[in-house]
Amino acid sequence: MVDYVEMLIVELRYGVIDNMLSEARANMYMYPEELRFNPYHDPSNGRFTSGGGSGSGVDKSGGSGIINTGAISGALNPYSKEAEKHAVQYYEAIRHMKTDTKKISAATGIGQDKIDKIKNHVFITEHDLLTGKKRFDPSYEIAQSWQRLISGSFKEQDIVLLKHEYAELRYMEKGYSQNEAHIRASKKYNYAKYCD
Repeated sequence: MVDYVEMLIVELRYGVIDNMLSEARANMYMYPEELRFNPYHDPSNGRFTSGGGSGSGVDKSGGSGIINTGAISGALNPYSKEAEKHAVQYYEAIRHMKTDTKKISAATGIGQDKIDKIKNHVFITEHDLLTGKKRFDPSYEIAQSWQRLISGSFKEQDIVLLKHEYAELRYMEKGYSQNEAHIRASKKYNYAKYCD
């Protein structure tokens, strides 16, 4: 329980939980038969469970950005405005976390020094991008991966993310542009293939 105290404080401070709860409540009232709010987050898949369902179809047609399935309800469509908003808020929360890299290192067996470099590369450092010098745009999928890595309930794709980002930053240290480093890292560690 103590492991999650810092993450909870940061999430509360930066409004991640408040915004998630208010959006879920709003969606519950807008679509009462389609959505049932459940505050229990399943870190193994980054979604909120509703339980009891047995449907196999996925309905992405609603304008809420919420994916509706028979078994899972309330998972964000990674391309929705809601997912983008969540990613922006969670990236900001990550920038203020103090023990996330230690937890990820302990869970994955990857040295904390590498995890620290990856965190700085993905969330903190400004890079010379095609659109100018700035931080990477927040990604819902990466935010979900980082959350699973912190909790210790990570997937194969989350390890691929770490390997990809570390390879990318090493290529950049050798003088490659961010774009070229990304392309080279993707050839060996293709995180994008997990983000359909």
